[in-house]
Amino acid sequence: MGSIVGTIINISDYLKPEKIAIYIDVGSNRENIFDLEKNRVYIIPDYQREIRWQKENLIELMMDLKSGCKFVGNIILSKKNNEYFIIDGQQRTTIMLMLITYIRYKFGSQLDISDTCILINNSFEGLEKLFENNFDLSQIVINEITDTDYYNQLNHYINLWNYIEETNIINDQDSAESLYKNIMKSEINIIINREDNLGTSIDYFLDTNLKGVKLDSEDIFKCYLFSKDTSNSIRESWKTLKKYSFILEKHAIKYTLMNVLYQYIACDLYKYKNGKFKNYKFKEDFTLSEFEEESKYYKGEHLIKVINDKNYMQKSINIINEYLKIICDIACNDDQTEMFKSNFSEIDDQERKVIFKLIKNIIKDSNLIPKVTLMKYIVESIILGKRRKDECRRIYAVFFFTTFFNTFESKKERNTVYNLMKNDDWERALINQIKKYFSNTNLTKANAALQYKYTLDNNDLDERYRCKALAALYNYFEIKNEKICVKDINQLYTFLNDDNSYSIEHFIISNNRTGKIKINGFPNNEYVIPQGFRKYKNSIFNFIFVDKDKNNELENFNVILKIQMLKEYSFQCEYSKMIFGIVKSFIDENEDIKLLQSTLSEYTLNLFFEDKFIRLYVEFINLVFDKIVEKFKV
Repeated sequence: MGSIVGTIINISDYLKPEKIAIYIDVGSNRENIFDLEKNRVYIIPDYQREIRWQKENLIELMMDLKSGCKFVGNIILSKKNNEYFIIDGQQRTTIMLMLITYIRYKFGSQLDISDTCILINNSFEGLEKLFENNFDLSQIVINEITDTDYYNQLNHYINLWNYIEETNIINDQDSAESLYKNIMKSEINIIINREDNLGTSIDYFLDTNLKGVKLDSEDIFKCYLFSKDTSNSIRESWKTLKKYSFILEKHAIKYTLMNVLYQYIACDLYKYKNGKFKNYKFKEDFTLSEFEEESKYYKGEHLIKVINDKNYMQKSINIINEYLKIICDIACNDDQTEMFKSNFSEIDDQERKVIFKLIKNIIKDSNLIPKVTLMKYIVESIILGKRRKDECRRIYAVFFFTTFFNTFESKKERNTVYNLMKNDDWERALINQIKKYFSNTNLTKANAALQYKYTLDNNDLDERYRCKALAALYNYFEIKNEKICVKDINQLYTFLNDDNSYSIEHFIISNNRTGKIKINGFPNNEYVIPQGFRKYKNSIFNFIFVDKDKNNELENFNVILKIQMLKEYSFQCEYSKMIFGIVKSFIDENEDIKLLQSTLSEYTLNLFFEDKFIRLYVEFINLVFDKIVEKFKV
């Protein structure tokens, strides 16, 4: 720690480009502890977090400075020649420079505003040009900015600049002069690490931030990664990771960078160094939760420190980037691209189109946990595999499993999924788990209630995707010779893509936000379903597939009238025909429903929903599940 020195100085000394000699009093003597060199450059290193200040933070600082000069905290620097890397304090440094730049831009012809040091952001090199042009994008070739914006920070900086004006705190010459003087007279505690070592600098950064305001898990992961590997290649790989994560975010895919990193390492680390870490478990923030007692590590230790192998991390991130490249290609396109065709070249075109659609369904589903099976499939079969037909067709087991998990399992079973992916023969492990689902007679009893919870938590779009996935399994999949197979690839393709013949209809509870359904004889021929039961319209079991004309004809009639209207209808979807048959039997045979029909009124309907509906719904799900089990003969 002898290389660290520091003292309190004015922000004026910190930000002016002149050479500043920093002294401290030692007894009766003054000692020069360090110099801030002339024309120095402040650099925000690439392991730093992105700009995080919000409008509220900016206003709070400006109001403080409006009232007088302040102490604004610590600035920790690492010096290398004439460059000063900001270990801690980059957000405050950036904002102070923005305020001074704004005042110079608005009132520079009236006030004497000093020049300031140059600020370079290694993860956004275009920031320097933004400062030079007073954050006016019309004065800049936009590609010169966006091409360097590796972490999508441009809009955040522009918003902060605009907020300065919107606050109206700097609204005239006097307020600008007062704020500027208060900034320059304010103080910071400046600390300099004079040791020219990147790893040491990152360690200081982590020590400082982990003991104060917490970094998020991505910040910490990146810092540890860069501290163990100072090469440019790992930084370029990280930029690529971020690029793909922004693409997924843009397409509203719920699959963050940290989700992807966690899923890959959780299902790959068991193979590393002959299972050295197979008994190590870590949380989603990559800190150890369980490990071998005789190890030298402790609970809470970061996984990258434990692995301590830059080659493994570089290789892992390269594979993850290949995976994300494939995922983003599918997420961003409505049909297979040339890249997708090349990855699945052993499969004929029609089957390849089906595989594209199945993968896209999994990507778009909001449930994160089963996505790990898709990762395992793409990594093992496409990226590292030989892409043979049998390897490509493993997607059928993945699709089957993810559909069942999304329908019948809770997040509590996440460890089950991750453990399955630690099998060398992971496809067989998935199929065995599917068989367990079929053989577990308690499954629907426990999960009927869970399905009700899903109707509250998930949106309509999620459940439509899931219902079509479940119907696709029922109509076109089979378990044959210990494999998941498709019986008719052409019919499956038509079902997945023809929304005219297979239009989706809310069946038991109609899709009406006000809860109104049509019942003859009621006032205005309408009944309003009690508020607590309207969410059942989102239930995965509340959908059938009919052609578009019939769908329009059914409108928001009640289910009894829909049954009558569909009596002569020829269902093209076997799953929908099965659902229709079960619901029709309920209406024809259930004594509670018969009694309801004979005494139909708003009062009896309200009583039916409060006392009978959930019980009958659970029975209905059990009957559906029984039919699915029967269909697959498991």
